[in-house]
Amino acid sequence: MRRSPWPQSGLGIVVLAAALLALFQEQARAQTVTKTETTTTDVVFKNVTRCNANQEAVDIYAREKHYTQTQTSASGAMKIADSFNDQGTGTGQVSGAQYGYSFVSDNKFRSSTSTFYVRIQFREHLIRLDSTVPGDDWYSLETLLINVTNGNTTFKAETIQADCR
Repeated sequence: MRRSPWPQSGLGIVVLAAALLALFQEQARAQTVTKTETTTTDVVFKNVTRCNANQEAVDIYAREKHYTQTQTSASGAMKIADSFNDQGTGTGQVSGAQYGYSFVSDNKFRSSTSTFYVRIQFREHLIRLDSTVPGDDWYSLETLLINVTNGNTTFKAETIQADCR
């Protein structure tokens, strides 16, 4: 009588199934690619009109840093963690008033494909420097386009406008 290479008991089948599952999980982890990028972009927005009574236009200069980690699975699905750090200044075109702001945000995205895009908006508080004028601070809305192509991430500041709510 020839002996079968397969386990005969229920316990043997469970042990074999657990070993195969661990092997498949290890292969799936090995096929996940993790990539970390740091991107710095200088951004200039001219003629952003404030919402106050004199509606003075302000020029905004910012340095945006993105710390991005992408994880791509064997199926092409993506997970992205993006930390956004923005430091900026503004100058009133008529008054010469100086504004400053600092903004930090953490974002997470998932996609079933490795190529996609997303637009997000940030609300930034511009604070007038060296001023005792009440109500001279204001808010802006920035629209940012994030493109992901096969795990490579690019950022583009598309628009900025006064938040007149």
